[in-house]
Amino acid sequence: MQEFCLQREFDRALYAPQPDVEQLLALSQRIAAETYQRSQCSHVWLTTQIRNRLLAWQPDMPLKQEVFEAVVSKILLTAKAGIQIQLTNQQIL
Repeated sequence: MQEFCLQREFDRALYAPQPDVEQLLALSQRIAAETYQRSQCSHVWLTTQIRNRLLAWQPDMPLKQEVFEAVVSKILLTAKAGIQIQLTNQQIL
């Protein structure tokens, strides 16, 4: 039921006169998370969904805090000055 309500909210936001991209991304992430929880599929699927949404983000668009918090749980620094992103499903990009 929650997934259905989120989908209706997403549809309304998508067809608004001026769609809010950040809201659409946050809603799509929540829908993906609900679908994942309902289907009990692997973390790989949800990680791929989150990764695809992050890759679709335009480089010059600021990422709002609520969208960031919906998909990222931690930013990890590696020994070789690299960065890893731990997602809300505990998977690491």
